Amino acid sequence: MASAAWCDSVSKVAYYLEKFPDDIEEPSAGRTPLLWAISSGRPNVAQMFLDRGADINRKTADGETALACAVWSGSPEMVRFVLNKGIDPLAKGLNDISPLVWARLEKRPEVIKLLEEATGAALDAIQNKHDTEVAHGHETLAEIARRRKAMPKP
Repeated sequence: MASAAWCDSVSKVAYYLEKFPDDIEEPSAGRTPLLWAISSGRPNVAQMFLDRGADINRKTADGETALACAVWSGSPEMVRFVLNKGIDPLAKGLNDISPLVWARLEKRPEVIKLLEEATGAALDAIQNKHDTEVAHGHETLAEIARRRKAMPKP
């Protein structure tokens, strides 16, 4: 199944998915068929695996994420596809390297731009969540202090 995913043979992938549905997560050379489709820059094949229940959050045997595989493919379309599936752009893989660092090492300007935007948005979301939690915590503390002041003295 992995070789069909790598070669972008939609008909072969459809055949294998029908004939061997339980092999959807079976790794070949450390990657699931979905990760092979992503690594080879084949979003249409990757979608076929996802439609059948493949886990986009599963990592390679080396610990690489689907996004790292998309970066490795060099395809901005594939990177966009994976990002649109909700993959964490900040997640690090092998040797604690992020997909953005991989893109910079591979000198892929279009991919770098996509990842910088996604990474910035993810960092903004983390900061906003933190700010909201802190603000909520302060409101809770303020409410406790207000109630304490209103309590009758013994």
